[in-house]
Amino acid sequence: MAARLKNDPAQTAPISFPQGFSGLCSLPLIGRCRRVRPCLSSLAASAAGVLLWVWSASLAAAPAFEFQAVTIAIYTPSPGMGTGVAVADFDSDGDPDIFVPTGGGEANLLFRNRGDGTFDEVAAEIGLADSRQARVGLWVDYDGDGDLDLFVGRDCHATDFDGISAALAAAAGSCTVPVLSLYEQTPDGFIDITQSVGLFTTAGSLNSVYHAGGLSAADVSGDGLPDIYFARWQTLPELYISDTLFIEGGEAAGYSLGSGLTNIAQSEAGHWQALMHDFDGDGRVDIFVNVDFKKNQLWINDQNLNLIDVADEAGTDSDWNEMGLAPGDYDNDGDIDLFITNIHDWQADVRGEVSHNLLYRNDSIGGAAGFTERAMAAGVDDAGWGWGATWLDADNDGDLDLAVTNGYCEIPIPDEDRYCEAVHERDHSRFFENRGEGNGFVEVGELVGFDDTLIGAGLIAADFDGDGRLDLLQTAIDPDSVPWEESSQTPRDERLRLYLNRSTGISSDVRYAWIRPVLADSGTPALGAVARIYMNNGEILTRLVTAGESWMSQSPASLHFGLGATAEVERLEVEWPGDDAASIVEDVAINSDITVEGPETMFESGFE
Repeated sequence: MAARLKNDPAQTAPISFPQGFSGLCSLPLIGRCRRVRPCLSSLAASAAGVLLWVWSASLAAAPAFEFQAVTIAIYTPSPGMGTGVAVADFDSDGDPDIFVPTGGGEANLLFRNRGDGTFDEVAAEIGLADSRQARVGLWVDYDGDGDLDLFVGRDCHATDFDGISAALAAAAGSCTVPVLSLYEQTPDGFIDITQSVGLFTTAGSLNSVYHAGGLSAADVSGDGLPDIYFARWQTLPELYISDTLFIEGGEAAGYSLGSGLTNIAQSEAGHWQALMHDFDGDGRVDIFVNVDFKKNQLWINDQNLNLIDVADEAGTDSDWNEMGLAPGDYDNDGDIDLFITNIHDWQADVRGEVSHNLLYRNDSIGGAAGFTERAMAAGVDDAGWGWGATWLDADNDGDLDLAVTNGYCEIPIPDEDRYCEAVHERDHSRFFENRGEGNGFVEVGELVGFDDTLIGAGLIAADFDGDGRLDLLQTAIDPDSVPWEESSQTPRDERLRLYLNRSTGISSDVRYAWIRPVLADSGTPALGAVARIYMNNGEILTRLVTAGESWMSQSPASLHFGLGATAEVERLEVEWPGDDAASIVEDVAINSDITVEGPETMFESGFE
C-alpha cells in the first residue's frame, strides 16, 4: 500500500524588520515571540531599539535551511508517554526505512523508503504486522548473517488502571505477551523466533505501572554478537547476553538474562534510555543509562562482564528526570559528548540548582571517563518537558545542531490530580543551531519550522530523500485528537511526522560524506565503531555507530558528516570495537558514500 504524505500547515514565520518596533518582537535571536518583552512603541522612542535589532541579527543570522513537515501516518499508540521509532536500511537498498510500534489491536507499521522520502507500508507483506501492543523497536543483526533482524519491546502499562475504557485497555495490550520479541529476517520475510532463542519473560511478570523504555545493542560480552539492553521505567532493566544460551544443537544464537547485572538490578528506578559505547577507551563496550528520579548510571565494563558504576566519579550522576539521550561531538574535539533531556525548572537538587537539560562535555583523560556539565553555558538548558533528542548537522557546515521534542500529559487517572501543567501539553519543540567556535547555540525552532506543539516522544535524524541533508523524524501524540479530560476513555492519536530539510537559498552549498563502518564478510553495521574525519582547520568531526538512542528510538548506522564550505579533509579514521587496529582512509571523496570494512565477524562459540 502506498503511503501518502499529508502536508501540514506551515509553522515558520517570515523574518521582517519590526515596523515602528510596536507590539511584540520577532527577533531571530529569540525565536519565539512569547519569550520576548514588549518592544518600544516607536522608532522615535528608541534608537536603542535599532541597536538591539542589529545586535540580534548579527548573532542570529537567518539559518540556511528550513523544515517542511509532512505526516506519514496517524495511529493509536500504547497508553502512557508515547512510543518510539526504529529507522534502518532493513532491505539493504541504500535508504532508511521506518518501523513504528503501535498500541494493542492495531498492526505495527513498516514504511519501506522508495528512495525519495516517500514510502510504501509493507508490514503485512513481510510478516511484521503484529497487532499485539508494542512500545519500542530495534534493528540488529542478532546472528551475524548480514541482514537486520527486529527486536520489539512491549509492556502492558495502564491495563488495570481504574476507570479506563475498554478501548484504552485494548490499546494497553495483554500482560501475557512476551516483553521482548525477536523477528528474524529470512528470504521470505520475517518470522517470530522469540521463544526459540530463550526470550520467555512476559509483560505481566512486571506490573501495569511498568513502562517500557528504550532498547540498545552492542557487543558488551566480547563474543562477536550484539547484546541487548532493555531499559524500563519503574522496574528493573534487563541485559540480554548473546551467545551464552544455545538451542537447536548449537546452530543458532540465544540469550541469557541478567548476566553481569548484579549491581544494576539493585537499583530499581525510571530507566529510560541506555547508550552502549567504549567510554574509557579500553576496547570494551560500556553502558550509560538515563535514570528518572534517581542518579544516572555509567557502567564501565571491567572484563568478564564485571560492570562497575562510575557515574559519581565521571560527573554524570544527576538525579533529576533524565529521559532522552543524544550522543554527539558538538565541540569537534574528537570524543563523544552527551545531551540529556529533562524537565525544565521542575525540581532542585541538594545544591539548590533547578533542573534543566544536561550537556555533558567529554573531558576524559588517560582512560578515565570524565564529563563537565555545560548546558546553561551553551544555551541548551531549556526545552520544556523534554523527551527525544538528536544531534544533526542540518546545514552541513561542519558542526552539530540539536533538535529536541517535548511536551507531556499522560492519561488522567480518576481521583488523582492533573499530573502535568497545561504549558507542558502545548510546549514547542526546540531546535538549537550550533554557532561554532565556542559561540554556543541559538534556539531557532520557529525560524526553521521545528516548533510544533504536539506531545513529542521519539526523534531521530536521517536523510530520507537522498539529497545529502539530514531530515528529522518524530513520533508525537496529538493533544487536539482527544481532550485531556476525556483521554482516560478514548485513546489519543499519535503522529509519525517527517521534517524534510530544505535549503532556504541563502547558502545552497552542500558538502558532505557518508561513512558506513561494517564488519568484513557479513557487511553487518559495526556497532560501537567511531569514525573521525580530520579537517585541515584542526577540527575533528566524530560520529558513533549506535543501535538505540534519543528516547526509545534508533537512527541508521550510516554516519553523516557535513564538511563545511572551505575546510579540506585530511583523512578518515575508523576505530573498531575491541582491540583491532583503526582503519585509515586518506582519499575521502566529497558528496559520496564510503563503506569501510573492519574486522571479520568472529564467534568465539564457533557457530555460524
